[in-house]
Amino acid sequence: MARDPVPEAEQGGPSRRHRRRSANRRDVVAIVLSVALGIALLGLSVPRTIAAWYALAAQPVLEKLLIAKEPPSDAEFAHAIAGLDNANAWVPSARRLTDLAILEIGQLLRLPRSDPKRAILLASAEQHLVDGLVANPTDGYAWLNLAIVREQAGLPPRQIAVALVQSLAMAPNARPLWLPRASMLLVYWPSLQSDELLVMRAQLHTIWTVDKNLQLPLLQVAARLGRVQTISWGIGDDPPEQAELKKLRDTLAKLAPR
Repeated sequence: MARDPVPEAEQGGPSRRHRRRSANRRDVVAIVLSVALGIALLGLSVPRTIAAWYALAAQPVLEKLLIAKEPPSDAEFAHAIAGLDNANAWVPSARRLTDLAILEIGQLLRLPRSDPKRAILLASAEQHLVDGLVANPTDGYAWLNLAIVREQAGLPPRQIAVALVQSLAMAPNARPLWLPRASMLLVYWPSLQSDELLVMRAQLHTIWTVDKNLQLPLLQVAARLGRVQTISWGIGDDPPEQAELKKLRDTLAKLAPR
């Protein structure tokens, strides 16, 4: 027996309405999630933008310190430090923390050793360097600056040597660090352990053989410290390089005041 056809509106009516409601709910959820994600991203980007804006105040002073031609004024130091303090208050970063320490080092080096402000700046610079190195322990520049701060603070030689070795381990091929770091290593090599001495020797050999422009400045530092034999030890049994060392030593002897 034939049956009356079921009206189209009734065919699967409840199921179709359910699917439509489910699709609407999914659309609403997707919109809500998109809005929430947008708000979250905005919340992340705004503090970073503000921090970057504050940090801009320090760049001219950092560049002056890098060029080392015109020393920044006290007012410039204060403005730059305030900028990085504000930047780190919004979003601290390893780079901004270590840059802040560089400014503090620049400040304290201008002060006489009897000035009580030096102790405050030294403590602050060391803390900022340590915090920056916790965030980025591979920063060889920050390790060298930590060694400088510890030297200025009069800490035990071994603590200074440890920071120098870390700088060497993290950035052995950073040429801007070669001469200042090697100069400090020549001072503190008695505090190095046997394996660290071998690393220092390899660095001296690299500097001497790779960058001829650094040979004379390095030898001048060594001569001033009475460490010329340490340079010879670093070069090793290399006749041409030892001959170059002898020639430069003779040049220094002629230039020495009589």
